[in-house]
Amino acid sequence: MLTLLSPLALIVIKPKTKMMRTKFLILAVICVFTFSCKNDDDQDNQDQNAEDFAITNENNYYEGDLYRLYLDAQIEITNNEIISLEEQLEQDPNNVELQNMLDAANTELDELENAESNQIAIEATLLGVPRVPRIPPVPPMPCTAGACIPNILNYFTISSEILNITIVFRDMQTEEEIVTLQTNEFTSLNDFDNIISVSTIDFNGFTGDFIADIQRTDANNQVTNYSVSGYIYQ
Repeated sequence: MLTLLSPLALIVIKPKTKMMRTKFLILAVICVFTFSCKNDDDQDNQDQNAEDFAITNENNYYEGDLYRLYLDAQIEITNNEIISLEEQLEQDPNNVELQNMLDAANTELDELENAESNQIAIEATLLGVPRVPRIPPVPPMPCTAGACIPNILNYFTISSEILNITIVFRDMQTEEEIVTLQTNEFTSLNDFDNIISVSTIDFNGFTGDFIADIQRTDANNQVTNYSVSGYIYQ
């Protein structure tokens, strides 16, 4: 009597003839071999997933750099707003509305600077991880402001504290969608102690000005929405 080592293992069959026993034995061996190979293949695929991604200084862009660009821009805007409000209050020191606006702007600035400090701390753990530089080298400088991204990009890299992310790239001129990256499944890179993950992207040859709308959720379930502009170059 022989029991199949498979999802059908609860079914036990007693062959009646020698020929049937032979056929049954062959079938059982094939079945066990098939399931064994499948499990081995699945494990091999899991082990090789991370090895399939070879990130370089040219083929991947770090999402945290988009966030830093956004924070830098917002901090500059808020600082300018504070300066303007302070100047107005010098002329009208009893204006309650202006004072409330100034207080709100200072609170916003504190929040932005705290967010930037946290992001800088995260980036400090990524030293040695290759990626397209946030600020392009001079020369050459294909972009003068915002995010500067090559259209040969293959991957976006994401810090390990991000649980899911959506990035929608749109043509700034036409507002048509270029590509959307939306995922909560990332491949951790073993070469970098799994502190960073990777997701594929393809701009389909697009070049030009873009705006990107990003929503991300971190390990504390904090949802952050932000937008950045830039240029995709060839």
